[in-house]
This record gives sequence, C-alpha cells and structure tokens, in this order.
Amino acid sequence: MNLPLRRGQLVAITEDVIDFENEHVFVIGSKGRPPRLVPLNATATKVLKAMIEDNQLPFPVKDFRKRWQTALRNAGINKKGGTREENYHFHDLRSYFASELIRRNTNPLIVQNLFAHSDMSITTVYAQTEDKLLLEAVKRLDGLEIEPI
Repeated sequence: MNLPLRRGQLVAITEDVIDFENEHVFVIGSKGRPPRLVPLNATATKVLKAMIEDNQLPFPVKDFRKRWQTALRNAGINKKGGTREENYHFHDLRSYFASELIRRNTNPLIVQNLFAHSDMSITTVYAQTEDKLLLEAVKRLDGLEIEPI
C-alpha cells in the first residue's frame, strides 16, 4: 500500500529495476500507458530490501490472485462467495493509497501523476473524501468576515 501499482506491475518488479540511491522503481506499462519511474518512500524501500535479502524478488508466486483471496479469507477479511462490495480486492490498495495521500493534503495533480492517470476524473474515483475532512474544510471559513458581493 506504499506504491500506486497495479497487481501486474507489482509482481513484475525485479531487483534490477529498483534504484535505492535515487529512490525510485521502474515499473512496466499498464492499461496502454508506457513504463514509468515511481518514487519509493522509506516503507517501500525497507520492504523491497527485505524481499531482496530473502530472495523474494521477483515475486515467487505464480497464482497471486488465488493466494491473495485465500489469505484474505483466512484472515477473516473476505467471505467465501462474498459480493464485490463485501470483499476486499488487491486493487482496493490503490484506492487506499490515493485516499491517504489526499487526507494528508497532497496536491491532487501529484496523485494523478503518481497513478499515471490520463485525466483527473479518474483520480477522483480513487480518492474518497471522508465526511470528517469535508467538515474540517468548511470550518476553516468560520469567523471570516465575508463582504457581500
């Protein structure tokens, strides 16, 4: 959840596409978009270094989707035979990542570029705003003297 990648991009990561010195990873293209550089934060860097130490890159899992679903069911997160709305999916990590960036006041244009979205409307689908943040936003206007137009 510290990288804005699709499942295929994540499992395609190999040690040779990671540049720890410049803090980025070169990911394969997806959805008609070209390959690109994605910045790495400290958490992603730590995890990737640990995976390299444990010989876990490239991802050793051939049936990722099946193992992902099994792990979620075993953890009690997903229900067997549950609906799309009930169950968590790998792609939901992208929504979480975008939402967390927005909650931390990241410029939406930066979020759009991180996700390689061609249009801001696509980014807004991922970035769900909480009611609490909406309330905080309007409260910023409390006490302002507004002159009539």
